[in-house]
Amino acid sequence: MNLMHNAFFGEVLWRFRKRKRLSQQRLAGYIGVHRDSISSWERGEYFPETPTTLHELARVLMLDAEEKCLLFESLYGTVSILPFYNLPEHNPYFTGREQVLHQMHQQMTTGTSVTLSGAYAISGLGGIGKTQMALAYAYRFREHYRDIFWVQAETQETLVRSYLTFAEHLRLPEREQHEPRQVIEAIKRWLREHKSWLFILDNIEKLELLRELVPSLRQGTVLLTTRQAEVAPFAHSLALDVMTEEGGSRHPERFRGTRQAARQACASKSLLSEIAGDLGKNAGYITQIRQEAQPEKFAATILTGCWTTCLEILSTKERSRGDT
Repeated sequence: MNLMHNAFFGEVLWRFRKRKRLSQQRLAGYIGVHRDSISSWERGEYFPETPTTLHELARVLMLDAEEKCLLFESLYGTVSILPFYNLPEHNPYFTGREQVLHQMHQQMTTGTSVTLSGAYAISGLGGIGKTQMALAYAYRFREHYRDIFWVQAETQETLVRSYLTFAEHLRLPEREQHEPRQVIEAIKRWLREHKSWLFILDNIEKLELLRELVPSLRQGTVLLTTRQAEVAPFAHSLALDVMTEEGGSRHPERFRGTRQAARQACASKSLLSEIAGDLGKNAGYITQIRQEAQPEKFAATILTGCWTTCLEILSTKERSRGDT
């Protein structure tokens, strides 16, 4: 690391901190480090060890995109190596599953060579928390990945929009052409040439598209969420079981302040319609697991889907009410 870069980084950090009118102690508290670390960074003696710390600094200091690039460039000497994260906001109502997250990480980081069949899939009914599980994993273990790409894969339009965003950030020449096929190929080329990334395809249903969306030979990890019960040969299944006791026991605390709202919502026709509509969307999946699963597992899966759907709807209503 160039010492001049260290000194320049310290000056940039000092100016952003002063503009925000934060003491070294307060800034350290916000990002979870000791005050001496902030002091050492600003004096150019040391520097943050992970890109995640820089992302936290940018968030707390409320830097815009240009200022964030300056922060990274002041430390690394070039903005081209700025790590990429485009994760949605983490859901505070998502609870439990600690053991499952660690099991996922162990499975997804085992082995050296990765091929197309090395993708991993969280599959199950709509409403059981597949997206939230993938998001929780990305936040929990983001320091293990240099770049994290979140792809909205439910429709062709959202999928292409995600790839165009990636091309813009990575400054690929194809970003100017806005030709979906060429942009996708450019992203695949970038994935082949780089490593230590996590690529999440959320709500993908046509698993055969994986061959067109990610390279067959890669040095990164592909995680997808899908309602398809059978994911082989495209991915290894990480199918979710019913809610753990740990997760279930913590839900009442999350919703303690909304019991009255819960009673009213559960008695309303609108909530029942939303639940029925969600189960209707999963008719194919329900039929498939009914044929393959044991009766008690089938019943538990259906009940979990209904329960989690209720909680997601209630949490959405609660957050909406808080915004008004």
